[in-house]
Amino acid sequence: MFEMGDYWNRVCDAQSKKEGWALFDADGVLHIQALDDPEPGQGWLEGRDNAAYSLCFKKALGGSKLHALALFLDGRPADEPVFIPAEVMK
Repeated sequence: MFEMGDYWNRVCDAQSKKEGWALFDADGVLHIQALDDPEPGQGWLEGRDNAAYSLCFKKALGGSKLHALALFLDGRPADEPVFIPAEVMK
């Protein structure tokens, strides 16, 4: 198993928090989640965790390496259905 810090550094973390999301350790598995209590200068996402995942998905499709990396590091089980946000399919 690799350490998140091997790939996700402070710059990545700061950028994601400006958008209102971050990677969080949920029982040893990384998840893209919205910030619950953003500090000044950090973003807020109305749709919460689904909005955070949708944002990452859309920006990764648009070519963002930061967002593609977040999706790669997100530890959702591979045998679960892939979540594709409805707004991406429009």
